[in-house]
Order: sequence, then structure tokens, then C-alpha cells
Amino acid sequence: MKFKAVNCLIFIGFVLSSGCSDSWQESHQRALTKVSIGGPIQKQVVRSSDTVARIGGDEFAAILLDIDQEIDIMGMAEKLIAAINTPIQIGDLACQIGVSIGICLYPADGDNPEKLLKHADLAIYDAKENGKNKYCFYGNTVWTKGRLPHA
Repeated sequence: MKFKAVNCLIFIGFVLSSGCSDSWQESHQRALTKVSIGGPIQKQVVRSSDTVARIGGDEFAAILLDIDQEIDIMGMAEKLIAAINTPIQIGDLACQIGVSIGICLYPADGDNPEKLLKHADLAIYDAKENGKNKYCFYGNTVWTKGRLPHA
């Protein structure tokens, strides 16, 4: 089956090491955003045609346009995990940032922004249930992990 070019929405949720309390995370959110999103994701992973934005708290979204091969989506997820999972130093605390990623495709998983956001959110919760540094695709009838669903 030939893969048809698609657009993709990726939800990215951070999971910080146990040494980083909630209050510490809140007070250092800007630094975390700059170090993780401004650094590794923007410089090492996404293409210039992609968009990355903070959704809120510890969640971000990336919009990838015109993906030609399913391996490109899985490769992007794996690069995101590797780039973010590098220990960082903020102030006097070293943090290990883990990540959970939920992926959905347009138009297969939704034909409007609300459906796409909902489905990417559902996929990220499935990834979180399976431990940090995981990614999951949302499928129309099945959940798949590490494999793109085919219509």
C-alpha cells in the first residue's frame, strides 16, 4: 500500500524527574520551555516548515505538514524523545526530562481542529500510561504503538 502524504499533529507532554517538584517546575517553566523547546526541538528535530507551540503547562504541540512517509513521523517522534531526554541544568538542579507523545493524522483521524486536538490528547494519555519516553498514534478503530495505522 502506497503511503499518501498527510499532515500530522503531535502532542508533546513533559515528564520531569522526581527531583523537580511541582512548585519548582512552575517557577522554572520559562527556562524549561526555552531549554527544551527552544533548544533541541527547534534546532535538531523539526523542519523549517513545521510549527511548534506551547499549549499550556508542560504540553506542546507540533504541526507537521506534507509528511511523505510513515517512517518520517516515527523518526520525528524518536528524535523528539532523544533530544528532550538529555539531562539539563537549571539553577542548582539537574533535571532529566522525559516525554510522552500523542500523534494523530489529518484527515484520517479528524477533519477539523477540535477532533484533531481531542485525538492527539487521547493518544498522549495512552503513551503516558505505557511509561515515559513513549509515543502513540491515534487510529480510527485501533490504538497502535510505534506503528502508523493504515486506512
